[in-house]
Amino acid sequence: MQLASACDNSQPQIQFPEGLKEKEKELCYLCLQRAQKNIPVYYTEERKEREKEEERVLQHYQHMKDQEAIERTKAQAQVNREQREKDAAYNRGVAEAIRTGQNARSTEFYRSYIFQRRPLTPPALMRQEQYYHCLTKQMADRRGKEVKEKQDQDLLARLEQVQLAEELAAQRSKYLREKAEQVVCYKNALDTQVKMKPDFAPPPATENTEPVFGQNDMTNEKLVDGMRRAQEVYRHQLQAAAERKRLAVLNDLVQQRKEADMLQRSKERYIQTLLSDRVAEFEKIHRLQKVLQEDWTRSSEIKRQKEHKEELYLQARGELLLDQFEKYRRCFQCKRRTSNCGETNVWCESRYIPGSRLMV
Repeated sequence: MQLASACDNSQPQIQFPEGLKEKEKELCYLCLQRAQKNIPVYYTEERKEREKEEERVLQHYQHMKDQEAIERTKAQAQVNREQREKDAAYNRGVAEAIRTGQNARSTEFYRSYIFQRRPLTPPALMRQEQYYHCLTKQMADRRGKEVKEKQDQDLLARLEQVQLAEELAAQRSKYLREKAEQVVCYKNALDTQVKMKPDFAPPPATENTEPVFGQNDMTNEKLVDGMRRAQEVYRHQLQAAAERKRLAVLNDLVQQRKEADMLQRSKERYIQTLLSDRVAEFEKIHRLQKVLQEDWTRSSEIKRQKEHKEELYLQARGELLLDQFEKYRRCFQCKRRTSNCGETNVWCESRYIPGSRLMV
């Protein structure tokens, strides 16, 4: 590095070599010497190699996991294939067994009439009339057997109906006979009561107008006293029942009044709660409107200021502070000017007082 002094500004200027970077050209001479003396150690390549190794290991691990998953899938597919083969073999065996059974049944039974005591089969086109008579007779026998079975069933049904009608008639006759016997028994009992009627029985009510029972009750003091007490008890019971009914009615009225008061209080409380909720909602809406208005006012003010700044920027036309940075350059690290050659920022007239922490 070569240093030269500029005659124009009477301040030392720094001439940088051609091979320096743009970032190093922004340094003052102290920061540049410190940067040249420092031996940089970069770990970028090592970090890249380590990241590549980690990525390779991760890919290898992922490949192994994929291989294991593929092997498990193949093993499961092989197990499923073997199970399906077993099921198919079992189903095939069952189908063959069913087919064999059907074939065996078809060979044992003929779908035709079975002749009783059938003779040997003669040559073709012979004894056809005899076979015709045999078949006709067999069909007639079968129809006759069916007709006979039907007649037997009808006969049994008629016999059951006749037997049921006889049982019902017998039960009806038994009921009527028992009823007649009961009537006779009642008649005999009434006749016996009429015959054994006592002589001291009072005459009918139409002939005798005087009371029959209780004629001598008024002369007996105990009976009179008992009747009086019974009447008092009856009167007391009537009064108690009336009092109890009146108390029940009063209790019902009191309960109704309490329920009405409770409903009225609940209604008033509900109305108060509803009014308070509406007031709170109105206040909330008003507060939100006020906040929105303030926000809108603030936004409009910010917008106005921004527009004013834009107008100022348009009026400045290149005379802004950012455009002056190229004229007054600073160090990239210590933020000093690049023309600084060891100047200090401590005041010259400052001194240190011994025993004090103050610097004047």
